[in-house]
Amino acid sequence: MTSEQFHLVAGHELVCHGRSIDLHNNFLFSGLEYSDSDATASLLWHRSQGPWVAEDEPASVNIVFTDVELLKMEPCKEDLSNHAPKTVQFAGYLNAEDLDVMNGYVERKEATDDYHFIFGFEGGMAIKIGASSGYVTTGP
Repeated sequence: MTSEQFHLVAGHELVCHGRSIDLHNNFLFSGLEYSDSDATASLLWHRSQGPWVAEDEPASVNIVFTDVELLKMEPCKEDLSNHAPKTVQFAGYLNAEDLDVMNGYVERKEATDDYHFIFGFEGGMAIKIGASSGYVTTGP
């Protein structure tokens, strides 16, 4: 990633637009969209409905990656009994040379511009993205 308008800290916090968004506790993963024609991948989250979630949290979060050169997914390793993995367990960075590693991360301060993003979810599903830039949009 050579240009990013956000970063990930503490394995689950998305820092963007001057605020920190807790993806683990306050948001549920709702999908991945990929466009081969413009090499763009988007990871989508929606605000949880729990009483612990502040009302000023955005309704949705969309992390968009552009000029995607790598998109790798690992399926769930556990039977989740009829529901898809929705809770992010970790989010961070991995060395681009670690293509087969799908179960760990390092913090931004340990990563360089060529590192990939990785998102791990309950049940063992993981998504790794290598892209030249990224940004975040939030819903009302």
